[in-house]
Amino acid sequence: MQYFDVYIDGMKDLYTYSDEDNKFELGETVIVPFRNIKKSAIIIRKIENKNFNFKVLNIETKVENSLFLSINQLKLIEWMSNYYLSSYDSIIKTIIPKNLKIKYRQNYILNLEKISDFDDKILKYLFSLSYIAYSTAKIKFKKSVLDKFITKNFLFLDNNKIFMNFENFKELKKENQDLFLYFYNKTVIRKDKLEKLFSRNEIKELVNLEILKLDIKINEKKEFTHDTLNNISKKENILNEEQLLIKNEIENSQDKYYLLKGVTGSGKTEIYLELIKEAFFRGEGSIFLVPEISLTPQMINKFKNEFKNNIAILHSGLTDNERAKEWESLYKGEKQIVLGVRSAIFSPVQNLKYIILDEEHETTYKQDSNPRYNAKYVAIKRCLLENSKLILGSATPSIESYYYAKSGLYKLLTLNSRFGNAKIPDIEIVDMKNESDLFFSKKLLQEIKNTLVKNEQVILLLNRKGYSTYIQCTDCGHVEECEHCSIKMSYFNSTKKLKCNYCGKIKNYTGKCSQCGSKNLVHSGKGIERIEEELKKYFDVPIIKADADYSKDRNFFLNLYNDFLAKKYNILIGTQIV
Repeated sequence: MQYFDVYIDGMKDLYTYSDEDNKFELGETVIVPFRNIKKSAIIIRKIENKNFNFKVLNIETKVENSLFLSINQLKLIEWMSNYYLSSYDSIIKTIIPKNLKIKYRQNYILNLEKISDFDDKILKYLFSLSYIAYSTAKIKFKKSVLDKFITKNFLFLDNNKIFMNFENFKELKKENQDLFLYFYNKTVIRKDKLEKLFSRNEIKELVNLEILKLDIKINEKKEFTHDTLNNISKKENILNEEQLLIKNEIENSQDKYYLLKGVTGSGKTEIYLELIKEAFFRGEGSIFLVPEISLTPQMINKFKNEFKNNIAILHSGLTDNERAKEWESLYKGEKQIVLGVRSAIFSPVQNLKYIILDEEHETTYKQDSNPRYNAKYVAIKRCLLENSKLILGSATPSIESYYYAKSGLYKLLTLNSRFGNAKIPDIEIVDMKNESDLFFSKKLLQEIKNTLVKNEQVILLLNRKGYSTYIQCTDCGHVEECEHCSIKMSYFNSTKKLKCNYCGKIKNYTGKCSQCGSKNLVHSGKGIERIEEELKKYFDVPIIKADADYSKDRNFFLNLYNDFLAKKYNILIGTQIV
């Protein structure tokens, strides 16, 4: 006899169950009885204490061909629950794709052996479901047999349908098992459907009498067709002396954590690619994280050039099926390399060697909804569990990472020069107090003009979404604020909406003050929509804008990247996401 704590589908806490025959293991998906119904569960941990002040039920059965969580995955789940104070339910839903979880439905089954009173309305309804078309019955069973039992009043014919006379069902069972079992198996109804038709108290009464019993039907696991993987060239990319020294240091050092600080364009990505490639040919896996979904088009192209279709791409823009397919390819060991955003840190990569966080300073590695976690610290924990190496890369490291590097907790590696001796761009600060235009300096307008004349492109960055950051009435002084957050609401001219950028609350913009009804409104604080409007006064060229709200369209950033690369637009205006 052994005891386990299990995570039950949809429940926040763990529950204790017994294993009488010692036939279950940690990480297995099983079926357990829970509050008079059967539910799927994952065995999370073994319990050594065998003295309980409550009744411990037994695990019923293992779900064949289901996902099996490894010991390291279970330890990571336990650590996240304790460290981030998150429920097991939220963590497991984050780790395992929706379309790979056990799908099952609960059915009420009529126990004919227990029926004694036929006046119950639920039973009469269930009996009405159990019939067979007369034309079908004559194919499945001999007509002479059917006629015999109709004559004996074991069956009756109504509107070309044959029903079992349940007052005589025991006699039918004695004389013809096949015919009886056919009708018996038809007395099944989905739990949710029956509970819509009848009260739970009525159903519970029949369950207590064992006339009805709740059963679980597990749906067949969805099978995904995986592509045939292409061979990868072993040809090495040419690294300069500085890059080669750092690559060899990471490969040969006994340190587990590295901070790679390199100026923009110094070739950090080339080092990552070489490390991942050499690990791949040794049969080892890698996880490469980027902070934003918008960065993946460039990275996908670069990684596909190197690794063909041997990489799994994981980000929030995928459909449930696409995400499940990629995740399963890693789970089965078909693919060993992952490129994705923060949630890709949970990828089931086999024989993991490297976890790499590009632009490690970005705040988008932190998730601010349940389960709240920082992908950087989850990566550190995972490297401890799986004896892997973590590489944090940035031109401007976060304060804590740089402190840890200076303190010796991370190994500090530095790239001081740009790859290919490229020059660092000039930066000029313009004092707008001396400018007549509220939006652009004369210097900026001239530089944009010079760039467009040379048939080159311009990217303008402004970390403000929408048209204006707030609207104020000049008559009464009222400023439109979010009633939940007490902060000013931004105005989006493209949708004629006011939006709170904290909680997401949206209100229609009427063009009038909500306090006094005045139309004398002033738009203050410029956003990218206003910048686009003002820029069109100076330049008659194709312009495109982008911010985080556009990520709702799963193909927007890929199309933007390709269109801008193809020079369909001369100017790109965006927030931090560009």
